[in-house]
Parts: sequence; structure tokens; C-alpha cells
Amino acid sequence: MDGDNRNRNTEREARVRRINRQQEAEPRRSRRNPERSSRPAPKEDNSIELKQKKLLIQIGAIAAAVILVFVLAFSLFGGKKDPSEITVDPNKVDLDKVVEETVYIDQTPISGMTLRQIQELISDREQHMLGTFRLGYSAFEQEYFLDAQALGITTNAEEIFAKLAEQGVKAADEAEPISEEEQKYTFRLQYRADSAAVLSALTTSTAALDTEPVNAQVDVIRSSDEDNLQESGKVDFKESIPGTHIDPQPLADLFMLAIENGDNGKVFVPEIEYIEPEISSEELSASFSKMASYSTTFKDSNANRRYNVWKMAGFVNGVILQPGEVWSINEAAGPRYEKYGWKEAAGITDGAYSEQFGGGICQVSSTLYNAVLRAELTIEKRSHHSWPVAYVPIGLDATISTGSPDFIISNPYDIPVVLLVNCDAKYDKKITVSIYGPEMDYTVDFKTNIVTDEAPSQPAATKLDPSLSPGTSKMTKERKNRIVVEVYKIKYDKDTGEQIGPRELHHTDTYRAQIGEISYGPSATPTATPTEKPTPTKTEEKTPDPTPTENEGENGGEPDIAG
Repeated sequence: MDGDNRNRNTEREARVRRINRQQEAEPRRSRRNPERSSRPAPKEDNSIELKQKKLLIQIGAIAAAVILVFVLAFSLFGGKKDPSEITVDPNKVDLDKVVEETVYIDQTPISGMTLRQIQELISDREQHMLGTFRLGYSAFEQEYFLDAQALGITTNAEEIFAKLAEQGVKAADEAEPISEEEQKYTFRLQYRADSAAVLSALTTSTAALDTEPVNAQVDVIRSSDEDNLQESGKVDFKESIPGTHIDPQPLADLFMLAIENGDNGKVFVPEIEYIEPEISSEELSASFSKMASYSTTFKDSNANRRYNVWKMAGFVNGVILQPGEVWSINEAAGPRYEKYGWKEAAGITDGAYSEQFGGGICQVSSTLYNAVLRAELTIEKRSHHSWPVAYVPIGLDATISTGSPDFIISNPYDIPVVLLVNCDAKYDKKITVSIYGPEMDYTVDFKTNIVTDEAPSQPAATKLDPSLSPGTSKMTKERKNRIVVEVYKIKYDKDTGEQIGPRELHHTDTYRAQIGEISYGPSATPTATPTEKPTPTKTEEKTPDPTPTENEGENGGEPDIAG
């Protein structure tokens, strides 16, 4: 080896002396043959300057050639390429040329390998590096990884091969080998990445984990017992949930540093930003209270009617109305048919009582109506019965029937309101509707004033009933007075109980007169129309069930429910 080095040094010194002699001979030739040039011979003082210019030209030419080879090789090495695709111009570099100098790629010596073999080595190394590389971050007790492709990572393989190709050109031109001591050709395959691409990938990844804050919500805990016909509920609150956000920029900075250092598989823990909701459970519960409640009883009702009251109570109990939300009791309960579990109970059809599926449900809608009035919810649609009912004051009833009429309300407040029902249809036979929502600093009550109560001016209608005994008759449709009632709204201070301002006329209801009907048997003279003035109370007491289900009015118009 020492002998080889001495030979190389001797050859190098001889080559340098030869080049110097050639450079010194040129000005001498010019002086011996001045006739060959039209320019005057250079002065002896300018010889050094001329040598420097020529040397700079030679250096520039060599540098340009090196750059050209580098660009060609770099453009041909594109990421994960098959070794056969990594090519160089054969006029510049011989791929079969053996690299004799001491060159390393990472810790692997490539001396004695051809450039073609080095192509394959670099390509394999690059594919392995990119195929196994990944970085991750940990958030919410989970780890999320992004691979090289997702992060847009490449390597410096192109740069390395371009430098090796440059060395191949020098070898082809009989350039002297590079000494091992300089370690100029010890290359390391490294990762490369664009910071914008890494940030974009992490922005997409972390955005999928972002969550919006969830405000505290009102909930209802319901209890229902069909065997004992019990229905109840209480207000509960779902806790608010803060939102979350991960800023991708600091994470991208950590990823870029890890890529530069080759920290494959590293997992980072980013800072999580928590976004507080607008309404916490504490704030919501503090602003939530009972606004109003109303109760009615049905102690004289039969088992079927009590069952229907209990069943309808379940459709009202637990209803939560969001701000501005509209709610229909008919839509909530659906049709009252036997196939849906409703039972037959007394109801009104064509001005007379008969057994109807769902009889008694109007007691629920009327109880709800009174609670709604006192909580000052918005009443979108409401109809009264054809005649007054016994379980609520006159003018304060709400009739419903499958299809129509309906009872529709909405929430005018900026927080939810809750409808709660406590119904005992087996023992106490009582139903209470309570409404919870924003706190009110006053209470509301209603008073009624009957302004008109007059008997029908026409006699009762008559109808032959062959099923009756000859000479007998009976009142098959009762006569009802025409009643006009005014309903007044009164506010009271919640603390002192004192009335606030004068009472206000809320609405006026008119119950139409019912002329009634008398049925008589064959060959019998109908009995005279009763002259006594009936009252709503007496009328209700005569019925087998004080709560009608459906009512078509005295002239057989649209059914208007009952219960």
C-alpha cells in the first residue's frame, strides 16, 4: 500500500511539473514567432496575470461540467424508483465503472462496486427507509401515526447518486482518486420533507379530533307503571362538555425536527386546547325552576277511562321544548285506535254520549292547557268542547280528537322548557301537569265570568225509534244552553302574593246551544220539550262519564273532542 501511495505521489508530481512546463512554454513560443500574431507580444510583466486568467478559465470549465452531471443525475433519481430507472448519460458516466476509491454509504463500503450496483443499493435503502418511517402523536388516550407518504417525505438519495456520478466522471477522465483521509465520499441517506406539506397533513389529521363544546342540557328521568297506572318524572341535567382543539403548527415543528434527525417512530404529546361551552350545567340548573302546575281529578271515572288518561299522560310526560320549538299533542300521541292500545270509554258523537276508543283523553289536554296558560307558553292552536266539562272551569278546557281538533303549543323562551306529568289513575285518580323553565318572579291565575247563559229558542228535535215500546219516549240528546264566558288573566307577585296591575281579558269562549233530541216509540205522541233551564253542572252529572271523547256539536259539524 505504501509503495502504491509513493507511486501515486510521484505520478502526481510529474503531472504537475508537466502542466507547469506547458504553461511556461506558451509565451516563449509567442516571442519566437511574432509574425503568427497580429497582436504585440505580451510583456514579461504580464505573464503572471495571463497564467491566472487561464487557470480561472480551466477551473470554471471543470465546475460547469460537474454541475451539468449533478443536474442530470438528480433529475433521474425520483423517490422510490426501480434501480433500472436510475440512469445517467452513458456519455458522461459509465454505469459499469467500478468505484475504486474508499466510499461509504452510511456504514456500508461501496468500493469495488459498479455505479449500477450502487443504484440498486441506494434504491433498496430508500424504499426501506420510506416504507418503515412514521411519526405519531398521542391525544385522548390514543396514538395517531402518519407515514412517509402522508407527510410527503423523500430522501437525499438523488443527491448522493449525483455526487457518485460526479466521481465517476473524474475517474473516466483519469482524475486521481480521493484519499480516504478526506472522507469526502462518506454519504448518509437522510430524510427530506417540506414544512408546508407536513403542516397540511397534520392539520387534516388533528382537525378530525377537534370537537365542538356542548352546552349543558335538560333531561327528564321518567317512571311509568302500567299495572298500577302510574306516570311520573323529574328534571335532570346533562353535564356540559368542553370542546377540544389541537394546534397543528407546534406539532409540525416537532415533526420537522424529528425528520431531520431521522427519529423514526417517535411519538409526541401535543398541547390540547379546551373550549368552554356557553352554558354550564351549574348555570342552567340555577336558571331553571318550576314555572307553573295544574291538577285535575277523575274519581268517578271507570277503569277504561282511567287507563286512557294514564296512557295519554305518558305522551306528555318528559316533553322538552327547545326555544322556538312547536309541539302538537296529536302528533305526539298518534291516532286513538284499538290497535294502538286505546280502550273504549264515554265520548260525544253528534251531540250524544257513546263509547269511543280513547275516551277521557281531553282531561289530559285540558289539564295541560291550564298549566301552559300559567307558564305563559305560546298557544298555537286550541279548541274548547261543544259544551262545558266538569273537571276544569268553563272556558278553560281544550278538546282534541284524532286528526282534529288539536292542541299545539310552542316555547317562547330562550332556554328549554319541560313538561312533567304525575298521574295516579288507580288510587288517587289525579293528574298534575308541571312546567319547568326560566324562573318567573310572578304567578299567573285565571278567572272566568259568564256573560250569557240562555236556553235554546227552538224545541227539541224528534225521532222515531222502533225499538222503543209504543207510547214511550226518551231524551236521547240533551239540551244545552248557549253560554258565553270571558276568561281573565291575573298576575300576582311571587313573594308577597299581591296582585300586579288590573286583570286582563285573555279570551272569550262561546258554547253553542244544543236543542236536544227526543226519540219516541211507534204510535206515540212525542213528549213536550222541557222548559226548565239546564245548567252545565247538571248536564255533566247526568252523563255516565263526565269526560266526552269526541263531539260533533248540535248540528253534526266537525267533531270536537271530549274526554
